[in-house]
Amino acid sequence: MNIINNIESSNIYTKGKLKLSVKGIIYFFKILLLTCIGEFFINTLKNNEISYDVISKCGLITITIIIIEYLIFFNYTKKNFSNYAIFMISFIIFNFGLFLVFCIGGTYNFFYLKLYEKSTILKTMQYEFLCTGALFLSGAWISRIKSIRFKNINSISKYTIYKIAIFFLCITGLVSFLLLILKFKAFTIGYYDGVRKFETRIPSVISLMEYLFMPFAILTLIYSEKAKTDKFVEMMVIIWSLITALLGDRTSGIAGILIIMIIKMRFKSNEKKVLKKYIIGILAIITSTFLIVFIKSFREGIAFSTVGILSIFSEVLGELGSSFFPLTLIIRICPKKYSFLYGKSYIYSILSGIIPASIDPTGTISEWNSKSIEPLNWISSEYNFTFGTGYSLCAEAYANFGYCGFIALFVVGLIIIKLLAIDSNNIFSKYSSTILLFEFFTLPRRNVYYIFNHFFYCIIIVSLIIFLLRKNKNINE
Repeated sequence: MNIINNIESSNIYTKGKLKLSVKGIIYFFKILLLTCIGEFFINTLKNNEISYDVISKCGLITITIIIIEYLIFFNYTKKNFSNYAIFMISFIIFNFGLFLVFCIGGTYNFFYLKLYEKSTILKTMQYEFLCTGALFLSGAWISRIKSIRFKNINSISKYTIYKIAIFFLCITGLVSFLLLILKFKAFTIGYYDGVRKFETRIPSVISLMEYLFMPFAILTLIYSEKAKTDKFVEMMVIIWSLITALLGDRTSGIAGILIIMIIKMRFKSNEKKVLKKYIIGILAIITSTFLIVFIKSFREGIAFSTVGILSIFSEVLGELGSSFFPLTLIIRICPKKYSFLYGKSYIYSILSGIIPASIDPTGTISEWNSKSIEPLNWISSEYNFTFGTGYSLCAEAYANFGYCGFIALFVVGLIIIKLLAIDSNNIFSKYSSTILLFEFFTLPRRNVYYIFNHFFYCIIIVSLIIFLLRKNKNINE
């Protein structure tokens, strides 16, 4: 077995394969020009006294330019929602959702937006605008960066991998649904905090089994050729997603529903039924939208209401779009009280992300893991919140390199493009890109550690399990 060869990367770093085409160069400079125009208008408005009216105007400018950049990117790729395009939608919603509601005069509790100085809020918006531009600039290479080649694993028969996948789906599914029952019990006693406290008491082995439920569910769907199996697995994932969302993890729950729809549209539907694919996608979006509003009402114990499209729109974007807040907190204390990390948290993220802390008796990996999220410790030390503030790729970039941190996100964008790329002739590539898309739905509100951590568990660990069990007679019978 050669696991290194199994995840061997396409040789994209030689013979000029990363060289942009004329079309790519034009796209790159279009995005760069638009970003510079946005920066010019924001800096011009900043010269006036900063008020919420100025913030609103800057927000409208940045969001308008971001929408234009997205349309240019979509036209450049000529793909019907590539994985990176879906990731960018997630990134924009998480970082700009609440700003958009505020700018268009929507009704929402703007606690996060109005808690601190107007100048800091404007700096936050401006920085996230630069980070978004950097990720769009990475998109210039989307047609040049090839997917990972899973050379050895594709030599294993499709039926063998399917049997391994469904075997582990049964085990991990049983564990996951038993835990959901216990979590729901904890929720009835202590609501969201009760669930979080319960999760801290779950043994790491059980947590790993729960985590692997989605990878094996998606692996089963990708390798399955049986309609009954597909429907059974889809129903399992949808039920798991709904309960998970109701218990507080809204983004993972909604991502589970959306990923099922994506799999059906890409890999399970007849290519001739294009209209049906789009109808399924639209229904998934509408369902997820109403689910977000319902979950908010459910958690707060208030009556569920669907009065007004704008009201629902505001609730959804407001609920999801406050990931700018940790960046605001970091900007206020760094480098004033804490020095920039200059890439150290990224290094620790890579090291701790691909080496499980459970196999290290020295505690070194756990220490590296703590250092990868050091800015969160700054927030805990400086702010006395009774709730979690969250984190984000933008906050991590600023904590490392200040206003130049958007360059780091350009590199992060290239890595994400690589991991989300699909080789249509490689079935394990379809699994790899799909499970990582599911995991990366929430990446904008996390840190780089999760890029490597998800790759380790969803790709390397799953590959190892397949290689170890491919000749097991009990599974292959």
